[in-house]
Amino acid sequence: MRSLLVLTVSLVSVGCGSDNSADVPPDPELGLHCADRARACLRDAGFQVVGGPRAPGDRDAPDVELIASRDGAGTFLAFYRTVKRAKRLEGVVRHSVQRFNGSVERRGATSVVWVRRPPADQRMIIEDCAF
Repeated sequence: MRSLLVLTVSLVSVGCGSDNSADVPPDPELGLHCADRARACLRDAGFQVVGGPRAPGDRDAPDVELIASRDGAGTFLAFYRTVKRAKRLEGVVRHSVQRFNGSVERRGATSVVWVRRPPADQRMIIEDCAF
């Protein structure tokens, strides 16, 4: 009976998971190193980050898009494989953000869409992680 109890407790512990971070599977690769790095940086800074690679047929979308939020402020990060593609689609992005009075900042092959202006400390973290 004692060995059955130990086995049962062991199975329950494994089945329910634990707080051990080794039990959490790693995030899937996004396909662009800069996007993987930005996601990790933002999460380490306490942001919730969702998103991923564009759908195969969506030619106007960034190659990888992430949405970072903390304290209700949301920011879109768009990563492109080339600067040429980022420049070509920049006008589409700028036109889209006009609908909600947002702003766009592009550096190289990365664009950040500010849905609303976050506090200065959050903006600095996002810029450091994205660019």
